[in-house]
Amino acid sequence: MRTVIICLMLLTMLSVFSGKVLAIVDPLSVSNNKVGIHIISPGFEEIRGAAELANTSGGDWGYITVVIQSNDRNKGKWQTFFDSLRKYHLIPIIRIAGAPVDSYWDRPKS
Repeated sequence: MRTVIICLMLLTMLSVFSGKVLAIVDPLSVSNNKVGIHIISPGFEEIRGAAELANTSGGDWGYITVVIQSNDRNKGKWQTFFDSLRKYHLIPIIRIAGAPVDSYWDRPKS
């Protein structure tokens, strides 16, 4: 019973003292595309080509999907990739893939 009361008090305090969160840019004020493109590797040429395709329908900030292997943890490579996406006005959708094992894909591990 004591833990329930403590949880309720914490939730009440959280709702009372939490501040308003504002985005840097109102997402509804900037047009973006409802379509995107998938790329296989995070190379500069693929990003540039994907930006040309995804941002041609009159909008800006098109979507791009990319698969990250669960064992690919090169932070510098991925930071450069995400910086390039920002430069070319692309919104990333990331899928973390495991490794193929026999006839199925192994679940990604942390």
